Amino acid sequence: VSTGKELVEKASQRSYDLIISDVIMPQLSGWKSIKKIREQGNKVPVIFNSGLIKDKELYETLKPEGDSSFLLKPFSRQQLMQAVNSLLNKT
Repeated sequence: VSTGKELVEKASQRSYDLIISDVIMPQLSGWKSIKKIREQGNKVPVIFNSGLIKDKELYETLKPEGDSSFLLKPFSRQQLMQAVNSLLNKT
C-alpha cells in the first residue's frame, strides 16, 4: 500500500501473516497505522523500516505492543529474511 490510511483499511478487510511497513508514510505514519490496527484487535507481526537512525532509536525506546522488529535502511535480503523468519517462527 502507499499510505498509512490504506494500510489500516486493508488490514481490517482481510487477514495477513505479516506486515512490512515504512515508518514514514503519507496520511498516517507506520507507527500510528499499526497502533490503529492493534486497537482493532489485530495482532499481526510487523517489520518496521526506516532510513532514519532516530526512528530506530524511537522503536527501541517505545517499542509498540505485539510482535515486531525494526530494520534500518538500507538492509540486505538476508536481514529481511532473518526478521521474517524470527517473527513467523515464534511458538
